[in-house]
Amino acid sequence: MTLIVRVTKLAICLALALPVSTAAPSPSAAQALFESSAQEPAQGAAAPDSPCAGVPFAFSYMITNRNNPWATARSAIVPAPPGSLSFYTASGAYRSDVPRLRYQSTTLQTFLSRLRADLNRQPGIRKSLALFIHGLGSLFSHAIVETAAFGCALAKSQGAAAPGYPGLVIGFSWPSYGLVDSTAFYASNPPSPPSGTIRDNILGSRESFVSLMQILDGLRDIPVDISLLTHSEGNYMLMVGMAALGVANPTARVQQCLMLGPDISAVSLQEGSRDRPSPTCARTWPCTTRGPTRS
Repeated sequence: MTLIVRVTKLAICLALALPVSTAAPSPSAAQALFESSAQEPAQGAAAPDSPCAGVPFAFSYMITNRNNPWATARSAIVPAPPGSLSFYTASGAYRSDVPRLRYQSTTLQTFLSRLRADLNRQPGIRKSLALFIHGLGSLFSHAIVETAAFGCALAKSQGAAAPGYPGLVIGFSWPSYGLVDSTAFYASNPPSPPSGTIRDNILGSRESFVSLMQILDGLRDIPVDISLLTHSEGNYMLMVGMAALGVANPTARVQQCLMLGPDISAVSLQEGSRDRPSPTCARTWPCTTRGPTRS
């Protein structure tokens, strides 16, 4: 499935799954938002070179637990120590051009300061934040491009029945290999240490996923509704990550989990399955070629 097709499918699925209360703002509300933003200090003003027209956010965001985020060789693509995370931002909303140049490593404090400012650019009292988790065959630079493409596409209206998503989309990149190695070392015939199969790397990412969700949970004072958007093998990351989160923090909740092309057993989504992401996910939406199905 091409990136354009994936983006279009997820945009339609998310638009259909979103609660009515998160519909896109009216033109007058959006205009008021831009006018108020223009009067804020530099960090609060939308970046003039934002590549996604009409989106008010000043920065693009990526989090990863890759030990060497920019590595392209399979042997160097491994999870960082359990619980570890690296944070990257780029000036401009949904920046996808020249990722290595645009995205700079930053401290957690700076990352959260920028993230909070961007969340508060949304109209209304309650804000929306979506975390996108990529699938197979995505190096760090690929994850950045795909997250930016999804975020920009979701912000645009898909028609009268599916208004654009007004929330902010950020990305989490687990240590997937490139396409060739991902195919060869998916779940069997593991390569030589230190890297393992794709699912070994996902299982080694659980603690870092929990750390990330705990960090995002600290934003609820804004207040913000958090959704998880996952594609293909990213759905397995969701399943094992949310299971680990449920153990670490039994009261943890996200607004909804939208699972695009889930590369998991359908049995895992049935009531009573220990792998089912609910109740950690208040609403679960598996989305296949036939469209979204609420769970």
